[in-house]
Amino acid sequence: MYGGISNIGGTTCALNTLIQLITHSKHLYNAMITSFIYDNTSINDKRVIWHLTFICNALINSHSITPGGLVTLIYELFPDNFHRGEQMDIYELWLLLADKITEEVGTDKICELLHPKNINTEICDKVNANMKIINKSKYSPWLTHIQSIQLGVLKCLNNTCGDTPWNVEVYNSLEIDIPSKYTNINPLILDQLLLKNYIIEKLPEWKCDKCNNKGGIKQTQIYSLPKILMVVIKRFRMTEEGQLRKINTPLNISTSIKIDLNNTTSQYNLIGIANHYGQYGGGHYNAHVLENSKWICFDDLDHYEIDLDTYNIFINNKSAYMVCYELE
Repeated sequence: MYGGISNIGGTTCALNTLIQLITHSKHLYNAMITSFIYDNTSINDKRVIWHLTFICNALINSHSITPGGLVTLIYELFPDNFHRGEQMDIYELWLLLADKITEEVGTDKICELLHPKNINTEICDKVNANMKIINKSKYSPWLTHIQSIQLGVLKCLNNTCGDTPWNVEVYNSLEIDIPSKYTNINPLILDQLLLKNYIIEKLPEWKCDKCNNKGGIKQTQIYSLPKILMVVIKRFRMTEEGQLRKINTPLNISTSIKIDLNNTTSQYNLIGIANHYGQYGGGHYNAHVLENSKWICFDDLDHYEIDLDTYNIFINNKSAYMVCYELE
């Protein structure tokens, strides 16, 4: 069994949980070690991935570890986001660390995209141009493993206009909204909520910039999929009083999901769940991860096999906050 991680000051359990997800993902781990080559100078300009690689290798070899160097580095790199004595948010942490690793290991080369056959050349060229800007002309296995590309398309309903503005959207994770009006008659299923993002939506109040006609159709279209699908469940919602409130709506989590793209079906298998317990700005995180065909709970230094007959972590899960799927 992999090693555990010390919780420094009682506020780094989010980091511990994220590290367990990365370590237990063969694609993320391989992308990380493929992108990073150790030498005497790399400690200075590739500090995040240097620390992460060291920690992950220790965990894989069943050593428990205290990530003091990485924690100090996070406070140094992101002083506006994290402060000592305050709980870290795992989603914010993932976005910042994923971008920082991209910055550290990216080489001066444009990302190699496999363009869908049903997309015209003009759009493909614009996607290339946008990706060059977004990724600052950098390329790495890490980047291509975590990035998904989507097209946001708006279509005017005026038949004489037909204006179809669109934009390129790039994600290191996909967000899922929990419906504000929900009854317990039917359980919410995570992958069904995810696929709702790609259903055509009518916008009767939208006004076209070209003809000023009201009414449009919006659709988000998947352009390319990553090997790692980080799905974030938006469990915090702003109240009328301006307070962020935790949403404890239960979800059923599928152990595999299938996504159809360009006449090809891609299957993603669940490899990890990051759980949050408590309220916004505090509480506690732990990880449920798949290890050697068994589901293991990693709670800082503690770790044990989960008895799914007694505690089914996939049914009516009220704590899942970030879910990690891996391409089969």
